[in-house]
Amino acid sequence: MARTYHKRGLLVDGFNVQEHPSYDTWALMLSRCTDPNATGYENYGGRGIFVCERWHHFANFADDMGIKPSPDHSIDRRNNSLGYYPGNCRWATRTEQGSNKRVYRTSTTGVSGVRERNGKYQLRIIENGKRKSLGNYDTIEQAVAAKALRVGSAVSPT
Repeated sequence: MARTYHKRGLLVDGFNVQEHPSYDTWALMLSRCTDPNATGYENYGGRGIFVCERWHHFANFADDMGIKPSPDHSIDRRNNSLGYYPGNCRWATRTEQGSNKRVYRTSTTGVSGVRERNGKYQLRIIENGKRKSLGNYDTIEQAVAAKALRVGSAVSPT
């Protein structure tokens, strides 16, 4: 992994770099995308998920993402097929991330949380650690729209 070094005593948002609330998140993100020996590499760097060049320096990452809102937040990619860069990342809770998962290889709809069953499109999300069914829809577009309203993110069928 390409390590970045900071001048001794450098402060970011008033914190020493390694004591910044977002530092551990940044270090783990960079590791799982660049270090083949890192835990989870096969699901990140191994499948082409990258960290933009700007974010290889912690101060830039902190500038773009700001201070982690709480210990319950982690970095989330809006589009899980793309890398880590300012337009694709946000701070999210575990509940928010639970509804923003990549599409399973076995999916027949191409949309996470939407499955076809008996000629209808069933929408399910994970909220507060529990799977919830949000209903059945006649078209995949209706299911996708309902998911976007509930989850607050734009999703589209493949």
